[in-house]
Amino acid sequence: MWVFLLLIVSAWSFDYDWGRLHQCLTPTQLKSTIGDYKENFPCLDCREHFQSLLETHPFPLDYVKTPADCRIWSWLTHNLVNVRLNKTWESFDILDDCLETEFETEFETEFETEF
Repeated sequence: MWVFLLLIVSAWSFDYDWGRLHQCLTPTQLKSTIGDYKENFPCLDCREHFQSLLETHPFPLDYVKTPADCRIWSWLTHNLVNVRLNKTWESFDILDDCLETEFETEFETEFETEF
């Protein structure tokens, strides 16, 4: 029982979700985040599937050179995983939603600090 709770708390304490990938704005930031996911994703099964996807990805990470490439890569990757899991294909707008959420959080934090 304690081991199960420890695993759940450990998984929640790390930021391994689509939002983190979608918020990467530079190739360096994206590649660093992907490296972290590749090595440390808490769910071993998910990590192995992610590593396999990287090996067969139709848009190889080496071709990601611009901020626009980062957005396209994370959107396409999200949808490739969705297809594998029989989930809905997400529109490109999902990236805007993630960026808006991140901006709102940063703004709220700065606003609360200032006042």
